[in-house]
Amino acid sequence: MKPFYRRPDYLPEAPPPVTFERVVQEQSNKSGIGIEGDVISKITPNILKKLGDTHHRDVLYSRNGAAHFLIFQPQTVSEVLVDKATSFTKGEEELALAKALGWGLLVDEGPSHRDRQTQIGPAFRGAALEQYVEAVSRVASMQVASLRNHNATPLLDWARNFAQHAAEKSLFPSVERQPNYQFGSAVRHINELAFRNDWERLSAPEALRKTRVGLTHRQFLADYVMAIIDDWRENSRTDPTLMDYIVGDSHEDMEVGSSVHAQVALFMQAAMETTGSLLSWGISSLAARPDVWAQLVAEARAQRPESAYENIQLPVMRSVLEETLRQYPPAWLLPRIAAEDVEVGGFLVPKGSRLVVSPWVTHRDAQTFVKPDEFLPSRWSDTFRTSLPRGAYYPFGLGKRICIGERFARLNASILLRELALTTTNIRLSQPASEVHTSALIANINPDITLSLMEPGEPVS
Repeated sequence: MKPFYRRPDYLPEAPPPVTFERVVQEQSNKSGIGIEGDVISKITPNILKKLGDTHHRDVLYSRNGAAHFLIFQPQTVSEVLVDKATSFTKGEEELALAKALGWGLLVDEGPSHRDRQTQIGPAFRGAALEQYVEAVSRVASMQVASLRNHNATPLLDWARNFAQHAAEKSLFPSVERQPNYQFGSAVRHINELAFRNDWERLSAPEALRKTRVGLTHRQFLADYVMAIIDDWRENSRTDPTLMDYIVGDSHEDMEVGSSVHAQVALFMQAAMETTGSLLSWGISSLAARPDVWAQLVAEARAQRPESAYENIQLPVMRSVLEETLRQYPPAWLLPRIAAEDVEVGGFLVPKGSRLVVSPWVTHRDAQTFVKPDEFLPSRWSDTFRTSLPRGAYYPFGLGKRICIGERFARLNASILLRELALTTTNIRLSQPASEVHTSALIANINPDITLSLMEPGEPVS
């Protein structure tokens, strides 16, 4: 297969990085920005959090000699993602992922992004969302049933497998095809190589680790997505499916490298990663708070919501999802590149500067969230929600680039959590989820942590 996908002609090349020394010298007013003198070679959620705690404001730091900005104050978050969003483009990490998987809505800019959002957006709203519920509920029932033998199951893989299967059934509910969960390992492998800009390994088939079926991860993923598209083309349907929204009135071919193929691949990748992260962190947090889990069980068994939207809005379910997304936003950083000189928060961001907008840091700011390191769903009263300033809570982004699948992720997570709550009153993890494992832009629990159901009356270990 081709080494990697070519950037569309309408997307301009990202400006080159600007040096840390130059940006420091150009700051005429340093009162609004913290300056970190140490060179940081590797970025993790904990390192960003430490930077924020040290400076108590946005931070200019050096990484491999280039200027990077950590943006986490609500006002500047809003400026970068909403008010001055046109002054920034997507970051190198997301561009690298598109280079590996194909160019779609994730990295589109300008009119093309607007047109794609207009085309695909209705698939994630109102009646369209409701039509996925039956298929996703069947997947949730099967996924929870897999736990009933009380064998310990790796929680992260279990959550990701559900998310992948639910995404496939939503793309085309009437096709009965069994998902191949090697898709997940292929995506994770490609994510890591793209995140590290390891193009030699991504573009050289002989250097890639092989899947069990003997294909490189990129070839396996490309073929797998192509099979989904072929199923859609070969089967009749009456109601529009998610695939219909993605295809729209496009008359282009749908082969590997096409925008349709890229959009399906990126949707599958995003759905698996974001919903898998939300569910695994949510379940691990509930296992550590049996009192909250008991409240969720009681609510699920007492209420019979008439719609998926009502299920998401049930008080305990809603607060559990919000608090999980606060503590563990699926995308722990949102990279951006300054396309022009721009002032943000009273300080200068020169063209070519790399920015890291981090909900992980923002959501742990004690000035906004009391006891930010504790899992406290009870904080999410209606009064608290409405009191939050713009830019203080943005687990799926803000502005024109907010994640188009936010409602889809919340819907699927709530369906699985409800099914789990209806099945058992007791859940157990093999160990607390205290470590954060990053997979490219996604923050995950330790993949070795296992989930099992407990017999009634069995002591919690």
